[in-house]
Amino acid sequence: MYDPQQLFGRIALKKGYLGEDQLARALRVQEELRTLGLPKPLGEILLGLGSLDREQIETVLRLQAINQRADVARRFGRVALKNKLIDEEMLEHALAVCRAEGFQRSMGTVMQELEYLTPRQARAITAAIDRVLARALGRKEPEPRGEAGPTERLSEAFELEEDEEESVRRRVRDVCFAAVALREGLVLVPELERALEDQLLRGDERPLEEVLLARGVLGPEDVAAARRALDASREERLSIPGYELSDVLGYGVTSIVLRARHCVLEREVAIKLFHPEYTAALGAEAMADEARAAAAVEHPNLVGIYEVGRAHRRVYYVMELVDGKNLAEVLGARGALSSDEVARLAGDLARGLSALHAHGLVHRDVKPLNVLFAADGTAKLADLGLACAAGKEAPSGMLYGSPLTMSPEQARGEAVDARADLYGLGATLYFAATGSPPFPGEDTVSVLVAHMEASPPDPRDAAPDLDDGLAELILSLLAKAPADRPQTAEKVLERLSAGA
Repeated sequence: MYDPQQLFGRIALKKGYLGEDQLARALRVQEELRTLGLPKPLGEILLGLGSLDREQIETVLRLQAINQRADVARRFGRVALKNKLIDEEMLEHALAVCRAEGFQRSMGTVMQELEYLTPRQARAITAAIDRVLARALGRKEPEPRGEAGPTERLSEAFELEEDEEESVRRRVRDVCFAAVALREGLVLVPELERALEDQLLRGDERPLEEVLLARGVLGPEDVAAARRALDASREERLSIPGYELSDVLGYGVTSIVLRARHCVLEREVAIKLFHPEYTAALGAEAMADEARAAAAVEHPNLVGIYEVGRAHRRVYYVMELVDGKNLAEVLGARGALSSDEVARLAGDLARGLSALHAHGLVHRDVKPLNVLFAADGTAKLADLGLACAAGKEAPSGMLYGSPLTMSPEQARGEAVDARADLYGLGATLYFAATGSPPFPGEDTVSVLVAHMEASPPDPRDAAPDLDDGLAELILSLLAKAPADRPQTAEKVLERLSAGA
């Protein structure tokens, strides 16, 4: 039996809806969410990452349901064949009937209709398969009620083959049991090694706990204690000390953003939890130091950072929770903003950047996704945790920022200052005024090359009603050379006050 989430991913790949890297990223996010106790279906995650649209998800779900029914039908047929209730030709005929119907009816029903099986035989096969699945999943089988009836006796007499995935599940349970038994001090490594070697060499299909019990390594009380510890371990969750996690606000390549409540202050917050591999690549201490520097900056147009910490090899930031939409969501829902709205947005973001720059910091990732709107319409610049000191170069091979709004100097991996943020501001305002980025491109490399070499397009070509002063401001912010842009956020505010 296939894991539904893996099957969903395989179908989406086969249909050409996404690439292997996109699927791997989504599966990584899904595993993180499981460890946080906030599981999400793979389709929902792929939708959130922009890898699939709703129509594609519905198509995959339909195909997934058909595949799962087909898998059940084939399994049923193999059992009937192995126990010589049918022959190969009968099985192929029954499968063809099921396939023609889209596997809407069970194989047992079809085989009864074709008079290949009696009702009792069909029920017995189903009961036998259910019994094997229960064992593979570690579930307790139902206690027999009185003397077994004819169907139950027939079911128990059937010879079944454990399929590959059931074998994997059983092996996983053995490994988990071994790990917990070692952790609890119930078994020694040499004892465990000898039991595992004996189990594998003899082809012993009994669970490891039964093998250890039979060898006298563990007693019944030890096995019961290990089972209790294993059950408790399955309930363990990745947690953020002092916070109760309640929902997922977003996820991306570097991190997951969670909604949480402070356990003492009862304050609603957002927590950005970085993936372990990203934390390792940048260095946990360096990330934490830069975030603490940004946390010292307080301004109404910046999403504040309350706390920086580390948990389970990950760095996290506790941030102000802004319960509104981001600019990308607004543009996706209603299209480009009016000139007045763009001017107000420009003022809010410029004031936030001015405060950040006054502390000697550069944001490095001004983009629509990082612009959040409060309930009163005020725009706030989010994701200050990656802000760094002005003039700092990115580590070799690392690019900070988002390709659609990245300054030319960032794309070249050079040191950046406040003017790189102003370029990002210009690209974000272009986005807001037209509904599209200045350089869409077909791939990341072509977009970065365009930022470095192509002349910025006039936003009035896409938005003819845009105020001329605003259009000229946007074009000046998108100048290739930092020296040709407004030199400070205050200069941007001056031009806005003068009608841009």
